[in-house]
Amino acid sequence: MMMTSTALAARASTRPARARRSPTTTTHTTTTTTRVVSTAASADASDVTPASLEGDDAESWARAESIVASLGLDDASADKAMRRAFGWSTQAYWRNTKVREVPDATALEERIAFLETLGVTRDDVRRIVEKTPEILGCDVDQLTTATEYVEKNYFMKRNTRNFVKYVVRVPQALGNNLDCAAEGKSCLGECNRCWARC
Repeated sequence: MMMTSTALAARASTRPARARRSPTTTTHTTTTTTRVVSTAASADASDVTPASLEGDDAESWARAESIVASLGLDDASADKAMRRAFGWSTQAYWRNTKVREVPDATALEERIAFLETLGVTRDDVRRIVEKTPEILGCDVDQLTTATEYVEKNYFMKRNTRNFVKYVVRVPQALGNNLDCAAEGKSCLGECNRCWARC
């Protein structure tokens, strides 16, 4: 049965409006202090780049970037990874929970050291950062929680060959913090950090 455009418009106007879901917010506590660059002084937020940082912020960025480069990434790849990891470029992963954060080099070293305690080699860390640089922006508490989730639900123990292969193949799993299916919820639309995706 083919409907005319007038009939379709009339039919659509008789449908009740769908209720919109309110966005959910999750809070995370971190043990490290992070600095966020204010965009109030800039007329256009796109003018704020890591290159425009000054003083301690510029020094902190450079130190963190050298740590990332020491993983075996060239300068351009390290810069790109840092921008994604700390919310300076796309917000596809962070969804505005991390915007223009100035990284703390000590915390970054702790995150990389934690990855190495999982049995991951330095070369594996490089591959993880190339695939999902946002892992560098996740605090150690988040990485620990995700690791425990993998151990419990996927029956893999850290420091085993299967665990390392899984983490290298699906590094975004270490940043996951939501499981709609297991919690009996309908999809919250935060699929970028949901366990249902892994």
